[in-house]
Amino acid sequence: MMEKLGIFCLCIAIMGVTMMKSTMIPAQQFEEPELVFGVVADIQYCDSDPHGERYFRQSLEKLSEAVACFQ
Repeated sequence: MMEKLGIFCLCIAIMGVTMMKSTMIPAQQFEEPELVFGVVADIQYCDSDPHGERYFRQSLEKLSEAVACFQ
């Protein structure tokens, strides 16, 4: 009984590895996506000193950097 269980587990493992290997696609075979978009939410700008980890005066500069990165 234990021998059959061991053979069964081995077969399942081999089947799993074979299925994984057959479904992997090399990176060069992927096509460029037709649509890519970025989202910017809740820009908190004000003429105020930094508070904690919020740097309100730098918000517009950071938005410009994000837009440049998206393009």
